[in-house]
Order: sequence, then C-alpha cells, then structure tokens
Amino acid sequence: MRVADGGSGREAEAAGLEAAATGFRLLAKNDLENQRLQFPLYDALYAYCQWRLEEGGELEHSGGRSR
Repeated sequence: MRVADGGSGREAEAAGLEAAATGFRLLAKNDLENQRLQFPLYDALYAYCQWRLEEGGELEHSGGRSR
C-alpha cells in the first residue's frame, strides 16, 4: 500500500492504514475476499480526503493533528 501511494510513512494516518490492511489480510480467505472487504473502507477514506481538501473538514478527535 505504501501509505496510500505517496506518503513517507510518518503521516498520522499511516499506522491506521497499515493496521487496517493487515487486519483485512488476516480476516480474508483469499485475495479476492481481501479486496471485497477493504474497498468500502478505502471508498470512505477517499470521501474523507475529498471533504478535507474541498471543504476544509477537520476531525473532531484528532487533537488538532489533522493537518
């Protein structure tokens, strides 16, 4: 995943993305199921990123670290 194809790995989101990908890999029976399980999460994260960029959205519980 390489921290969403472009990050350094030090971004606040990096550990969460790695943990989610690892968890899905452990749950899935095969690669196809892994993709099926993960896609809704990544669709939601994409929508979050659009909201953040287009509307300046801020996370409620980020401790001020979302930017």
